[in-house]
Amino acid sequence: MKIAYITERDINSKQVSGSVTRDLRLLEVLKSFSSVDIYFNDVSIYHKYYYLLNNNNINNKLFNKINNLNYDLVIISTFTISPFLNGYKYITKNKIFYIVDSSYHEKQQKLSLKYSILTTLLSIKEGKVLKDNFCAYLGQDEIKHIPKKYHKNCLIFPKKI
Repeated sequence: MKIAYITERDINSKQVSGSVTRDLRLLEVLKSFSSVDIYFNDVSIYHKYYYLLNNNNINNKLFNKINNLNYDLVIISTFTISPFLNGYKYITKNKIFYIVDSSYHEKQQKLSLKYSILTTLLSIKEGKVLKDNFCAYLGQDEIKHIPKKYHKNCLIFPKKI
């Protein structure tokens, strides 16, 4: 099996974060049974709050390259606030979205009215992706907070990842 792994985190940087660590752990698992090519899709080219206006951006160079190569699967490690979230639909290969910071997480739902409104907006965006694609989460703790109608499209990675 040949996998294209797109990440929006610079896994080669010296900065360590939870997202980078999760990406590296998943890559370790994927590399144990498959050939994996890693691609970095830099979201920092957009303003911090750009996702509120647009999440349909396309990285033509990257997306065309992946569409023209012989991959069995594309795993996209992204955020619900990614400016590319819905733009990834232009990748024609089989896709799994790896969303490690679900906006449905219970602890994020009750912080303030402002945050609640923002969370609702992000949930709608994430919902669009969840309806049409497979999404992977770290474990049951995130899956249990996703609305039941999306469960059929969710994959759960083992908690040990």
